[in-house]
Amino acid sequence: MNDGTAIRESVRWLWSLTVQPLAAMIAAELSRVLERPVRLDYARQSGLADVAARARAMSALVDKAGMPRDDAMWLVGWTGEPD
Repeated sequence: MNDGTAIRESVRWLWSLTVQPLAAMIAAELSRVLERPVRLDYARQSGLADVAARARAMSALVDKAGMPRDDAMWLVGWTGEPD
Protein backbone atom coordinates (compact mmCIF):
# COMPACT_ATOMS: atom_id res chain seq x y z
CA MET A 1 0.00 0.00 0.00
CA ASN A 2 1.32 3.44 -0.92
CA ASP A 3 0.37 6.17 1.53
CA GLY A 4 2.20 8.86 -0.43
CA THR A 5 5.21 9.04 1.89
CA ALA A 6 7.72 8.20 -0.84
CA ILE A 7 6.17 10.74 -3.19
CA ARG A 8 6.21 13.50 -0.55
CA GLU A 9 9.82 12.71 0.28
CA SER A 10 10.76 12.76 -3.41
CA VAL A 11 9.11 16.15 -3.86
CA ARG A 12 10.86 17.48 -0.75
CA TRP A 13 14.22 16.29 -2.09
CA LEU A 14 13.53 17.80 -5.52
CA TRP A 15 12.72 21.20 -4.01
CA SER A 16 15.50 21.28 -1.44
CA LEU A 17 18.28 19.80 -3.59
CA THR A 18 17.37 21.15 -7.04
CA VAL A 19 14.84 23.98 -7.19
CA GLN A 20 16.01 26.04 -4.20
CA PRO A 21 19.75 25.86 -5.11
CA LEU A 22 18.97 26.84 -8.70
CA ALA A 23 16.82 29.72 -7.47
CA ALA A 24 19.73 30.91 -5.31
CA MET A 25 22.10 30.83 -8.30
CA ILE A 26 19.63 32.67 -10.52
CA ALA A 27 18.98 35.27 -7.80
CA ALA A 28 22.72 35.87 -7.41
CA GLU A 29 23.10 36.43 -11.14
CA LEU A 30 20.04 38.69 -11.28
CA SER A 31 21.42 40.68 -8.35
CA ARG A 32 24.71 41.11 -10.18
CA VAL A 33 23.10 42.14 -13.49
CA LEU A 34 20.42 44.39 -12.00
CA GLU A 35 22.79 45.81 -9.37
CA ARG A 36 20.22 45.40 -6.61
CA PRO A 37 19.35 42.54 -4.25
CA VAL A 38 17.11 39.86 -5.74
CA ARG A 39 15.73 36.98 -3.70
CA LEU A 40 13.90 33.99 -5.14
CA ASP A 41 12.44 31.85 -2.41
CA TYR A 42 10.55 28.69 -3.24
CA ALA A 43 10.69 27.26 0.28
CA ARG A 44 6.98 27.83 0.83
CA GLN A 45 6.04 25.88 -2.29
CA SER A 46 8.21 22.99 -1.17
CA GLY A 47 6.31 22.90 2.10
CA LEU A 48 2.94 22.37 0.49
CA ALA A 49 3.60 18.64 0.27
CA ASP A 50 4.34 18.24 3.96
CA VAL A 51 2.13 20.64 5.91
CA ALA A 52 1.11 17.88 8.34
CA ALA A 53 4.75 17.04 9.08
CA ARG A 54 5.53 20.70 9.69
CA ALA A 55 2.53 20.99 12.00
CA ARG A 56 3.72 17.97 14.00
CA ALA A 57 7.23 19.41 14.20
CA MET A 58 5.91 22.77 15.34
CA SER A 59 3.73 21.12 17.97
CA ALA A 60 6.71 19.16 19.31
CA LEU A 61 8.91 22.26 19.38
CA VAL A 62 6.33 24.38 21.21
CA ASP A 63 4.54 21.84 23.42
CA LYS A 64 7.36 19.44 24.26
CA ALA A 65 10.54 21.50 23.87
CA GLY A 66 9.10 24.76 25.16
CA MET A 67 10.24 26.83 22.18
CA PRO A 68 8.46 30.16 21.66
CA ARG A 69 5.71 29.87 19.04
CA ASP A 70 7.19 32.52 16.70
CA ASP A 71 10.59 30.82 16.72
CA ALA A 72 9.00 27.44 15.98
CA MET A 73 6.98 28.92 13.12
CA TRP A 74 10.16 30.36 11.62
CA LEU A 75 12.01 27.08 12.06
CA VAL A 76 9.37 25.09 10.16
CA GLY A 77 9.28 27.73 7.43
CA TRP A 78 5.96 29.39 8.10
CA THR A 79 7.22 32.93 8.76
CA GLY A 80 10.11 35.22 7.89
CA GLU A 81 13.11 35.81 10.10
CA PRO A 82 12.38 35.76 13.84
CA ASP A 83 12.63 39.04 15.79
